[in-house]
Amino acid sequence: MIDRLSGVVVRKYPNSVVIGIGGVGFRVEVPALSMRDLPGEGQEATVFTYLNVKEDALHLYGFAGEDERSLFSLLITVTKVGPKLALALLSNYRPAEIARALAAEDARTLSAVPGLGKKTAERLILELKDKVGDRWIGEDADSRDGASDETASSGEPDTISLARAALAELGMSAAEAEHALRNASVDDTVQTLVRRALTRRS
Repeated sequence: MIDRLSGVVVRKYPNSVVIGIGGVGFRVEVPALSMRDLPGEGQEATVFTYLNVKEDALHLYGFAGEDERSLFSLLITVTKVGPKLALALLSNYRPAEIARALAAEDARTLSAVPGLGKKTAERLILELKDKVGDRWIGEDADSRDGASDETASSGEPDTISLARAALAELGMSAAEAEHALRNASVDDTVQTLVRRALTRRS
């Protein structure tokens, strides 16, 4: 699992950011509020990630803080709420605001998010109102920044996971990537693993 990416912000797009690590650029989809919290292009950044694994694809989502990622992981456990809706929520509200709306059973606030109707808002409340607790309620930017500073120096994710994500960006299926990296070593660089995997594929 890719826990985080620490590298240079190569490019910022409206809904995603490219983080450069070891000569490989990882494009990560991020919510709008996390995008605002990230530094500008050319600067160092740490993005906390969630790797969504499907049979035919690997999709990487990123967040400026661990609180956003944790809430994202909880939101997508709700029936009929996928990554797209979870990102929409986190693009419009901070985790504390979402948690307060859930705890207060405030369907009106939740359903104000584009693409999230009243029934989905009510389902979110039903399934999550007893799970948010005090974890996100009351959190602010200072606590989020503190978490980022504390973890930014803890190192990059393992090279095999990074190579797997890079191969997915290059159009390789999850099964193909696993097969291509079956004899990979964590001592190899990301570039070496990706180059070797592409050679085997051809």
